[in-house]
Amino acid sequence: MFPQMSHAALLAIVASVVPVAATPSISLEVTGPVSISDIADFKVTTIIRNTGDETLALLEDPHGPLSAFPADTFIITNANGTSPDFTGYMIKFSPEDAVENGEIITLAPGEFKAVEHDLSEAYNFVASGAGTYNIEAYDVFTMVKDNKLESIRAISKALPIDVSGNLAVSNMVRTTSHSGHLAFGGCPGDRQTKLLEIAQAAQKYAKEAYEYLLSYPDPSREPTPRYTTWFGTDKNGYDAVLDHFKKINEENFTSFRFNCPSELRCLSKGPDVFAYVDDPPVYGIIHLCPRFWRANLTGYDSQAGTLIHEASHFTEVAATKDVKNPKTNQTYYGYKRCRDLALTKPEDARINADNHQYFAENPPPRVSGLEMVLNSTIMSSVENNNVQEVMQARTTSLWSKLAGRMAWPSGPSVVDSNS
Repeated sequence: MFPQMSHAALLAIVASVVPVAATPSISLEVTGPVSISDIADFKVTTIIRNTGDETLALLEDPHGPLSAFPADTFIITNANGTSPDFTGYMIKFSPEDAVENGEIITLAPGEFKAVEHDLSEAYNFVASGAGTYNIEAYDVFTMVKDNKLESIRAISKALPIDVSGNLAVSNMVRTTSHSGHLAFGGCPGDRQTKLLEIAQAAQKYAKEAYEYLLSYPDPSREPTPRYTTWFGTDKNGYDAVLDHFKKINEENFTSFRFNCPSELRCLSKGPDVFAYVDDPPVYGIIHLCPRFWRANLTGYDSQAGTLIHEASHFTEVAATKDVKNPKTNQTYYGYKRCRDLALTKPEDARINADNHQYFAENPPPRVSGLEMVLNSTIMSSVENNNVQEVMQARTTSLWSKLAGRMAWPSGPSVVDSNS
């Protein structure tokens, strides 16, 4: 057969009939001015392009270049390796919640997304000084693929910019202490009333978590599944966690100031952001975005738990961080990532705000929402921006999950607060 055909020709025929696996690929470029003489004009654009041969579903992480939220999204260095001070925000965000609510961006092969970032909202160049800076965006994205959250690194291109003149914007005056009573900024009356209930629920969470930790101070006693799930099996860190929750419990959540930024400000920059505090945090001041108001009072990624998360950031309380993976810059947010952090780097879990929130909320093993978003009905609806169809498809998938067909991978139960 094929007596006169060359070996190369045979390979070409085989290649033409054997399907080639699609390979995901992304490029990332930072564009902007060559120079600026006023930091107020420091705006750059990230261009994220699907350079592969399959449609990608990318998570709109507020810490990444797909979001305009003033988070620590960029690596900015001058010739001396010096970086400006970060003056943006620390954010409460949940990957699982974002996926379940369709907060993803789909890019077909060749399609791109351009996002403008106002760096004056996130960086102060006074200490690092004038000069030429290399502006590089963090280049690892989270994509939803095969019912999983996976990381993909982009081929990136940085931008050099000469910075001179005014090196910082004038921020609003930041309060440095409690007012001593519940205060609000831009929150309508009904939400002010609701916030009192939420603050009281957060206070109850803080008290229960602290008393729970006090229940096993004996070093010879093994930590419970609830503790090890969120802070690891290293008993040497118990005292630090106990001290954190002691201080959280001592806070009066009804003496905080809660700001309600305009929906336009929140949604234009990070559609699935629950809340945020300034970085460095301003004691007692928490900003609440629209996603916060759609959360449940208690339970997973709840309103009360979010207040625990944000209060733990205050230097005067626990000085927690939103810990990042140094290899990818992806933040340890959400149920799955926080559990993984406790297993692999318990010392980081003990300073990660989301781990503190989940310990206080004490949730059972979570049912995965990742399968829902890859349901073909949901994906087509998301691409067509048909919210009603998305909600209908999510409801149908939820009933499937309740029937036991879409369970989260097995893990330790952490419901029993007395285990």
